[in-house]
Amino acid sequence: MGIKDLLRFMKPYVEPIHIKKYADKRVGIDAYSWLHKGAYSCSMELCLNMEGDKKIQYVNYCLHRINMLRHYNITPVLVFDGGNTTCKALTEQHKHR
Repeated sequence: MGIKDLLRFMKPYVEPIHIKKYADKRVGIDAYSWLHKGAYSCSMELCLNMEGDKKIQYVNYCLHRINMLRHYNITPVLVFDGGNTTCKALTEQHKHR
């Protein structure tokens, strides 16, 4: 779901850097975000439950990014949504509807 307007709010504080700056560090990755982005490459195959190698392209998308981090000696920690929190109860109700 994300935080509404987070990127716009953070824009003044963001500066481009090379990823190698994070060498020897551990970084948290929103795994569902990467899986969702990767699913664009094989959305038809996923929706139609088709067979074949193209159907798992979303996994390859994630693995490519994980390997890129590892190439720069960064340890990725993949995070898959945690449990529900009380402050998001209303949002969760809307999502279920």
